[in-house]
Amino acid sequence: MLYDVVDAHEAKLRSLVTKPIGNARKLPAILYLQVGCSSIEWPLSEPNLTRELIYRLTRAGFAVMRSEKSGVEDSTGAPCREVGFRDEVSVFVSVLRKLKSYDFVDSENVFLFGHSAGGWVAPLVAATEPVKGVVVYGTVVRPFGEYAKHPELATMVKKLFPQDDDHLYGVRSLQYFRELNDQNVARVWASLDVPVLALIGEFDIRTQPLDHEYIAAIVNARHSGNGT
Repeated sequence: MLYDVVDAHEAKLRSLVTKPIGNARKLPAILYLQVGCSSIEWPLSEPNLTRELIYRLTRAGFAVMRSEKSGVEDSTGAPCREVGFRDEVSVFVSVLRKLKSYDFVDSENVFLFGHSAGGWVAPLVAATEPVKGVVVYGTVVRPFGEYAKHPELATMVKKLFPQDDDHLYGVRSLQYFRELNDQNVARVWASLDVPVLALIGEFDIRTQPLDHEYIAAIVNARHSGNGT
């Protein structure tokens, strides 16, 4: 495990890189883009499925990097919940460039893995800093406004996701979601000429197969065979 710091504009972000033991060659690498503002270290002994995913990718031969977001744990900068979407994309571009800079990483063989919210950050990062391919899991692609077609669920949404005047879902600023909604994420997906794999779990209750099928279709419409 390599602990490091990424300079990203006004923040210094604590990062962790796992790599296979005893491998002297330059390694293919994956940058993990997480959901939410919680820590990505998970040092305690209880089971953690995301940590197990990262360790399995490492055992499969990849260097895998994850980075705390602004203001999380030892990272400096504005609190994560106050950071806008555009700034978050910019931060992860800096993290990706840091990953490519390591002497043990094959900089031409770096991938993104975007989990949930990381899945709408991933294509914008890839559009700024080239990667070999992109994997997303449990994410969405349609504008958030398109998910508001059932007003009868409004009461339940407010109960599950408390809101205030400045934050949505109790975790991110309204500015974050305004900036996200201003982005044409589908157009960005269409612009990428790299392999894209969209995954959803059989029992996922937060996202739908339709979004993942849609991502593959968008990619294939412009670059046939790249989307799965």
